[in-house]
Amino acid sequence: VQSSKRAGEKMFGYALSEMVGRNIKMLMPDEIAVQHDAYLRHYRETGRRAMIGIGREVAGRRKDGSVFPLDLSVAEWHRDGEVFFTGIMRDVGARKHAEAALRTSEESLRLLQNEFAHLARVNDLGEMAAAIAHEINQPLTAIVNYLSSGIFLAEGRFDEDSFHEALHMMSDASEQALRAGDIVRRLREFIGKGDAVRTRESAEQLVDAAMALALIDA
Repeated sequence: VQSSKRAGEKMFGYALSEMVGRNIKMLMPDEIAVQHDAYLRHYRETGRRAMIGIGREVAGRRKDGSVFPLDLSVAEWHRDGEVFFTGIMRDVGARKHAEAALRTSEESLRLLQNEFAHLARVNDLGEMAAAIAHEINQPLTAIVNYLSSGIFLAEGRFDEDSFHEALHMMSDASEQALRAGDIVRRLREFIGKGDAVRTRESAEQLVDAAMALALIDA
């Protein structure tokens, strides 16, 4: 270190007299400091830049040992055959704290939005209860009718035609049972509590699904 502005002294907590003549790595966390000399030597041998002339966010270490984020840009210059480096540093701890607070606020807002959406769905379900009960009752009634007809056929004349007709009714009853189960499943998904998940979906299928739900009692 050759010199420092007062802002640098205040940022790191060192007086200028404590920094002059010492390796700049005194201002770096240990995990970075141990590699600093090797980085600089590699640059001098290869000319490949990792930091010099390239601004980036790094970590600094104050005199009290605390580590903080800072923006750093390093310029290289020459005088009388000697190579010098000037570092321009800006403490971005306040900005990082604000960004973290913003992310926390956004996450809290997202959770509140999910909770509000869930309550809205539950409220909608209450308003749709009668229509939904009617919709579920339709396949259940159909199942009973198909099974009753099948039993009637089985108890009466039982020829090949009756057998195939009974099988057909059993198949229809099975389809209606699946339909009822699908209605219940979709309703549970509709009022389910949980984080919203964004996925790619077919617009046509979404419209069909919305219409099927909205037109239950049509």
